[in-house]
Amino acid sequence: MQVGYYHILANDLDDAIRIAMEYPEFEYVPSASIEVRPIKAREIETGFVYPTEEITKELSGKHDRRQR
Repeated sequence: MQVGYYHILANDLDDAIRIAMEYPEFEYVPSASIEVRPIKAREIETGFVYPTEEITKELSGKHDRRQR
């Protein structure tokens, strides 16, 4: 039994389900299951905002420039 979780960026819940269904374990383990649910986008107490696709791309670009 494998237990863990992944955070994915999706446009909506249907998109998240489509992405989750591509998880390779479903091909090999007939009893595999997955739970898809939204997560909060901002921490109320600290004000931390979780990354969006735009922020992730921006940070990735900054990382690439530093390594050149």
